[in-house]
Parts: sequence; structure tokens; C-alpha cells
Amino acid sequence: LKDMALPLVVVNFVLLALSYLTLTLRCYVLFTITVIMSTLGAYHGLGVHNYGAPIAEMRDGIMWFAFWQIFYVTSTVPVKASICVTLLRITPELLYKRILWALMVASIISTIIACIVVFTTCRPMAFTWDRTIPGGKCNSLEMIIAMSYLVSGINIITDWTCAIMPALIIWSIQLRRKLKVSISIILGMGALASTATLIRLKTIPAYRNTNDYLYGIAEIAIWSAVEIGLGIIAGSAAALKPLFSKILGST
Repeated sequence: LKDMALPLVVVNFVLLALSYLTLTLRCYVLFTITVIMSTLGAYHGLGVHNYGAPIAEMRDGIMWFAFWQIFYVTSTVPVKASICVTLLRITPELLYKRILWALMVASIISTIIACIVVFTTCRPMAFTWDRTIPGGKCNSLEMIIAMSYLVSGINIITDWTCAIMPALIIWSIQLRRKLKVSISIILGMGALASTATLIRLKTIPAYRNTNDYLYGIAEIAIWSAVEIGLGIIAGSAAALKPLFSKILGST
């Protein structure tokens, strides 16, 4: 490569690499932390029957799950917000904009409530996993269960709203029918995340299973990971629309 050709290629590829790195860190750092927390928990008794885990291992497993809860509820906010922001960019309707803003605000508020519940269910928080701490006490597990239903409920409403709204928005825009269908399908992928959330609802009562606690809550962590992962895929799919169109020949 001669003259300005070399710097042209170098600058493009360096910035492309930095863009990929920045995007990865910005969008997925919280999800990465939840994966690390659940993996550490798995190596310390999470997902193992109580009778098969030593006391010290059970304590560590519960500790990592407690931290996992915090990062799970906080990681749902950027995932849902990314989908809502994508829709805000293309909708001309004021009503739709208000609905999307309301969903984002509700998601943030529910996350704040969830974090407060996780931090205050046991005082000190370390008493959650170490019941030998003098003077420690815990509130009812029903607070955690109620919080889980609240967060899941808002996530379901957000997912289905973001799945249905694209069709309503796109159909009012002057585009070819095939293009409208492909865009609606891509933006409507949030319904997949909602399916995982619905399944997760059935696992929430596992919090009450104190006789086999670590085994039961592992299923909660599994479906939570599916929910977040599918949400990230749905939020990113819109940006990949040109790639899909080229591969599938849809445009």
C-alpha cells in the first residue's frame, strides 16, 4: 500500500477494533458479571443438592448467588432500554414515545426497589450466607419473591410491548411490504426474551425451598441468563438488519 492508502486502512481497522471493544464493554459488561457470579456459585455449591454439599461450600454458593441477584436486576435495565431507544428513533407517534419512556422509567424504578430489597433482606447483608454472625437477622423470603415477580412482570410487559409496537410503527411508514415484514420480525424478537421470563416465573417459588435451597435457585439463575441473553440478541438484531438482508436476499 502506497501514499495515503496505508494510513487509510490502518485508521479504519484500528477504529473498527476499538468500536467493537467499546460496544462489547458498554452493552454486555453487566451480563458478563452475572455469568461470572453464577459460574463461581456453581463451583461453590450452587445447583447442588443440600445433602451433597459441605457447609462451607453452601455458604459460598449462597454468597455468590446474593451478588448475582444484584447484577441480574441491574443488567436488565440497559437491555430493555436499548430496545426501547431503538424504537424511539423510528416512531413518529407521541403516544408510542410516551409508552416507551414509561417502560424505561418503570424498569429503572423496579431495579432500584429490587436492589434495596436484596441489600436489606438480611442485616448485615453477610448474614444472608453466614448465619454465624452475632446479632444478624433476616426479613421474610416473601420480600425477595415479591421483588422477583415485580421485576419479571415489568420485563414481560416491556418485552411484549417492544415486540408488538414495531409492527404498528413500521406499517404506518411508506416501505415495501417485504421490508416491513423483515424489520418487524427483527425488532419483535424481544418476545423470545419474554418467553424465558414466563418460564422463570415458575421457578421463583424455589426461594421457599430451604431444604434444598442451592439446587432450586440454580434454575432461577439458568432462566434469568436465557432471558438476558435473548434480550441482548433482540436489542442488537436491529443493527444487523443490513447483514441479514444481504444474506437472505430479503431486500
